[in-house]
This record gives sequence, C-alpha cells and structure tokens, in this order.
Amino acid sequence: MRLITLKPDFYDMFSCVAGECEDSCCKTKWDIYVDKNTYRKYDKLAPSNIKLLIDKHIKKNKNAKTEKEYAKIDLGSNNQCPMLDEQGLCVIHKHLGEDYLNMVCFTYPRIFNYVDDILMKTVSISCPAASRIILRQKHPVEFELTEEEVNPKSLMSIICTKDSSRMLFRSFWDILKAAVSIIQNRKRNIKERLLILGMLIKSLNEEENKDNVSEERINIIIEKYLKISDENDNLNIYANIPDKPEVQVIMLKNMLDARSKLGVSSKEFAGFIDILFQTVSVEENGDVSVRKIKEAEYKYFEPFINDHDYMFENYIVNTMISKIFPFGEGTTCIDSYCMLVIRYALIKIIISGLAMYKGEINEETVIKIIQSFSKCIDHDQTFISRLLKELKEQGFNTLAYMAVLLK
Repeated sequence: MRLITLKPDFYDMFSCVAGECEDSCCKTKWDIYVDKNTYRKYDKLAPSNIKLLIDKHIKKNKNAKTEKEYAKIDLGSNNQCPMLDEQGLCVIHKHLGEDYLNMVCFTYPRIFNYVDDILMKTVSISCPAASRIILRQKHPVEFELTEEEVNPKSLMSIICTKDSSRMLFRSFWDILKAAVSIIQNRKRNIKERLLILGMLIKSLNEEENKDNVSEERINIIIEKYLKISDENDNLNIYANIPDKPEVQVIMLKNMLDARSKLGVSSKEFAGFIDILFQTVSVEENGDVSVRKIKEAEYKYFEPFINDHDYMFENYIVNTMISKIFPFGEGTTCIDSYCMLVIRYALIKIIISGLAMYKGEINEETVIKIIQSFSKCIDHDQTFISRLLKELKEQGFNTLAYMAVLLK
C-alpha cells in the first residue's frame, strides 16, 4: 500500500547490523509478542526444523489483551531469542523471509505512528546503531514529506485527530510543529527551550479547560511562545527559580529502589546506575543526598552540554515524534511534558554521576548512557509512570517544579 510518510533526515541512514550489534535487541529480556496473523502463518508451516523450533518456543498468550499480543516468545533463562543461529542471525528472517516476522521484530527499531493519513516514521534511540546516527548529527533534524510503499505491518498505531471532540487534539500537528521548532531554536540553551516549551503546554492546557476554547485562541498561544523562543534578549528565566533538592531526591530514591529491575535489559545501564550510587550519599534511612550530583552537574555536565547541545536536542525531538507529543503519554498534555523533562533530568543525573566517578565525560559515553537509558526506560513504561505518579502525589508535577529539574 502507498501512503504519505513523514520521516526525519536520518531515517534512511539507519540499517540493522544484525549479529554484529554490541547490544542486540534479540538478546534482551523484553516481552516479545507475536500477533495473531503471524501466529496463524506459523501454524500453517509444513513440518521442518524451523517449525519444530517455533512450536517449542512460541506459545499462545493467555493474558493477551489485543490481537497484537496473541502469542509470546519464550526467551528462556539466558534472555536470548531462541530463533537465533550461531552467528546471531534470526532463522525465521533468514529462511522464511521478513513477511514471517511478527510485528515487533518486523518494525523495531523503527517506530511508526499513523496519524490522520500520514505515517510518521522514526528510529528508536534504544538501538545502538540508530543512537550513534541520531545523537551525532550536528545540524537540526529536518523532515521529509513523501509518498512511499508501506507494509501494512507498519501500521501498529493508528490515530485520527480530525474528528476528536477535543479542540486541542485537533490541533495536534500545529502543536507538534511548534514544539519541535522551539526545541530546535539554537538561540537559546536546551534548558531554556524546554522551559519555554513547558510554558506553551501549560498555557494550552489551561486554554483547553475554558468554555470558549477555539482554534484561533490555540494558534494565538502557539504564536506567542514561538515569538518568545525566537527573541534574542536574555530573559534570565532561571534567576528566580530556587533549588529544591527534594525533587531530585525522589527521582534518585526511585532509581535506587528499582536499580535491580532497571538494569535487567542492559548490563551496561546497570553498571551506570551502580556507579551513580557510588558517587552519592545514601543514608541508613534510605535518604539520598544530591549535593555531589549538583556539584558534578556544574563541573562536568554544563560544560559538556554547552558544546554538545545538539545531542540532547536530537534526543528530545526524536522522543516527541515517537511519543506523539503532547498526547501520547499520561492523561494530560502536562503529563506528557513532565515525562519528557523527567527523562532529560534522569539522563543528566546519570551523566553527572558517571563524570564525577571518572573525572571526565565524553561523547561516546554519553551516547551509551542515552541509548541504554532508552532501552531500559522506554521499554518499561512502569518506571517513568510510577515516578510521575509519586511527583503528582507530592504536588511536584507543575511547571515550577519541572523548572527546578531543568535548572
């Protein structure tokens, strides 16, 4: 089928390195589901060694909520896909072809969101090969609108905004375009861009709750913050924001409590977390001191990001595209924004802790941190969701407290 597609300029640069990958998605403890249509294809296969392998390791999922979760691959105790041969190549792809891959294996690390007759395409930073391409790109990400032949398996997420009862949702494309424009405006540093984005989302969220919300009003708000973003003057918007370490303490304590689980899908990320907690003070009662982390941020992280802001810009833009910002996560646009800032703040903390431990930080290490973070966090939504829930309970899910995390 032919569809209109929207893709970033790095999309076609990516190609899977398969068995040569240093952090293979086929050797990761993820839940790998097999959709109903693919399972039926397996069921009709003639007797063969591959058929025996499939029947042994792919079982119907009794807890399936959708047809996409119809069956599940049993990874075994070594957390490695049983469909790999001695060279680390998939025997299903090798002998049966890509049409026999389940939807997850067919698409990953590519991400497809079909929104209003446009297929949005990008690549997940959780893939090592993709992360190097995306994070090393120094020029702002550009997008191409074109028409392409698309396999129906790519349509994993189908969304229609045009008929929505929510005026804000019907303005999805305008909001996303403005969000990307703000994050890519290099007249300001990353912290200021994220804060101005938060100001936009907060204003839009407030506007949606009014009885007289309209497309015209939404466009006026968007233009207002695009203008603020583009101004040359220094607003000094962080001058009156106080340090509130309790927000960082909550984030660190959540990582501390979940450290064993967070590292399950990446030994490298588990190592980063262990090093982080060697650099901070953990009291007997479980409290965490963030003083050393703040010192490391000023000494190592700030100088690094001043020279490598494009890495974080690209990470944020790619996350917004893949998560259908600001509607793809949480229950409100503010939730979606908070989760974006939480990701940035967590990465900043881990980089700072590792830099203090090693006495330095470099581009390659930062790429590995962001890639492994994405592999563990973005494939386990429970951690970020649980963290957001706790911040909400403490009343910290506001623009003011997000500014504290960004400061």
